[in-house]
Amino acid sequence: MRAKRTTDVLLALALWVAISAIDNQVTYEIGLSIFYLIPISFAVYRLGFAAGLTVSVLSSLSWYFNDLGTGHTYSNPLMPLWNALMRYGYFVLHSYFLSRYSLLLKKSQQQAYTDSLTNARNSRYLIEQIRRDHDHAAAQNKPLTLAYIDLDNFKAVNDTKGHAEGDLVLQTLANCTMALMGEKDTFGRMGGDEFVLILPGYTFDEANTLLTRLRSAVHAEFAAHNWPVSLSVGAITYTELGRLADRLLQDVDSLMYAVKKSGKDALRHEPRP
Repeated sequence: MRAKRTTDVLLALALWVAISAIDNQVTYEIGLSIFYLIPISFAVYRLGFAAGLTVSVLSSLSWYFNDLGTGHTYSNPLMPLWNALMRYGYFVLHSYFLSRYSLLLKKSQQQAYTDSLTNARNSRYLIEQIRRDHDHAAAQNKPLTLAYIDLDNFKAVNDTKGHAEGDLVLQTLANCTMALMGEKDTFGRMGGDEFVLILPGYTFDEANTLLTRLRSAVHAEFAAHNWPVSLSVGAITYTELGRLADRLLQDVDSLMYAVKKSGKDALRHEPRP
């Protein structure tokens, strides 16, 4: 993450230097101030409003000194400074509105891919992420684990304690899972009381350890609330991603249902090529 941010900073500065250099070579009759919006916009979009302000200051100073260097005579010696301040004001407004737009866009994208009850990813995001992780694992020759999680006896909680208590069960499962998973892992709700966990790069043993810890942690939370709910989990660690990404979810779904039919409350984890 730090390397990516450093790269973005260098790119923003490089764009600013390029525009400034071009501006320095043209006559005062040709205005290029609008082109300074390129590095400013890049800085805002990739690095945030504060970075946009910094590049706005640099761009205004660049325009000011380039203008002085042309030797153009103004009726008042303060006019170049006034013009530079006006450009800075415009750059600041541009940075502000672009940063607001970027935040609203990210928020809307987040909401579009997030389950509102559990704050986990929704099914649409999960399907897209499985394809992305599948393609990356296949290209890097790395394993990929998928786990399909279903709550046993969940309906009993809704029927006896109400839907508000049922919602708390779902939220507890989500919170336990997201507390244990890594930053590259993905957890989401397929719908109802069914969830999917994606573990890219995990070996079979690593994935099995995490899933076992997850079941123990969730069971402890459920017991503390006196909820008669358990987990049926079907998981597969793929070591060779030769099959279609769309088939992976079907595989773990079928394995989870096999667990349900054989007595529920169990983890069935298999390695597959």
